Amino acid sequence: MQVARPAASLDAAFRLPQVELRGDWLGANARVELPKKLATLQLDGATLPLPARPEVEHVLALDGDGDALSVPHAALALPDGPFTVEGWLCAREFRSRQGFVNKTEQGEFGLFVDGGRPSFTVFLGRDYVGARAEKPLLEPGRWHHVAGVFDGAQVALFVDGQPVASTRGSGARKRLELPLLVGADVSADGGPNSCFPGLLDEIRLSRGTRYAADEPFAPARRLEADADTALLLHMDGDLGPWSPDASPARAHALRLGDARAQALKP
Repeated sequence: MQVARPAASLDAAFRLPQVELRGDWLGANARVELPKKLATLQLDGATLPLPARPEVEHVLALDGDGDALSVPHAALALPDGPFTVEGWLCAREFRSRQGFVNKTEQGEFGLFVDGGRPSFTVFLGRDYVGARAEKPLLEPGRWHHVAGVFDGAQVALFVDGQPVASTRGSGARKRLELPLLVGADVSADGGPNSCFPGLLDEIRLSRGTRYAADEPFAPARRLEADADTALLLHMDGDLGPWSPDASPARAHALRLGDARAQALKP
């Protein structure tokens, strides 16, 4: 059997191939049909061309009920040491617990926006070290840039380019093989919980410190990739089942639930 497709980027209608496994148990005087199993084949999309940048700005739409993006642990080239995680969000509402960009499950790191009060935590040594805003700073229906930085000596949180909290802490980051989730917190089985309802854009994970802990900066509306970029999701469009990664790693994020790219209304 041969399969061919045009040498172009995949559109959102593409689905990962699935294989149905069937079998029977054969005894001396009996034949029993075994339960069917459906397996999804995982494809490597790293060599696929990225979607062209659309004329109209696109963002990721999430309904807050199981929607998220999932990036496999093995695809993230983020060694121990200083790093930066950041992105833009516009919430439909703020619930008591909401994940933004997370790999937290008794390890790693996470950005949360619980009740509009952002926080950034990193598991260093034997416990989490966190920086949290003293009060809600995020408003529903408004775009905000949120960033977390670990520079090797402290954990710092920024909102719209303003430093809002920092906590001293050092040590090795406890590593986990769970996926990185965008738009949710990650559960022990790798699935999404504490999901975010609203719009997300320009999610970037970087090696090293992009911003100094006590210095304001003007956050770029569109972020760029360089040699230190471990992940960059522009949300320009859907690449088959993935939201494409514009970083050198091409660690495309698998869309979960009804997550989808959509044009941003003026």
